Amino acid sequence: MTKHKKIPPETFVIVWQTSKSIDEFVERTGLNQPAAVTRANTYRKKGVPLKRFSKQLEYVRKNRSGLDYEALKNLAMKYHKWPYR
Repeated sequence: MTKHKKIPPETFVIVWQTSKSIDEFVERTGLNQPAAVTRANTYRKKGVPLKRFSKQLEYVRKNRSGLDYEALKNLAMKYHKWPYR
């Protein structure tokens, strides 16, 4: 198991906001892309207005397994019956 680098939240935000791409962020911090994207999404859910990188959006839409979760979401909604029981 690989040990993740510890980056203080303030440093994470500054480097994230000043990077031009997710690749640059990963290079500057040493974090792997999935960990960086997960952490950024967690901060966003808590109200931190972090920018989104175009490659990051691709990663979020299509994870390493190749599944397109947006398409699956749309498919589920097409066949969804309310109320859900």
